[in-house]
Amino acid sequence: MDAAALTQSKNGVKLEVNVNPNSNEFRIQKVNPWTDRLEIKLESPPEDGKANKELLNKLEEILGKPVKILRGGKSRKKTLKIKDITVREVGEQL
Repeated sequence: MDAAALTQSKNGVKLEVNVNPNSNEFRIQKVNPWTDRLEIKLESPPEDGKANKELLNKLEEILGKPVKILRGGKSRKKTLKIKDITVREVGEQL
């Protein structure tokens, strides 16, 4: 994975993402070269926090680490924090 969307922080990694809710399936795509954000498709609709829950649950399942939304809770552009992991580990697992 392109490291442009990843930043090492004090106790984990910040991940910049663009989400597309109401898709046919959950899918992690490429980093968009224009926005430097990882594109992620979500099945859930963007209502009542369903899309955010799907995003966090799927990423926690894949990475095996806690994930939270730092910025963009009501936006398609989000900044996520993944605790206790390195940029290299995230890149390998995603």
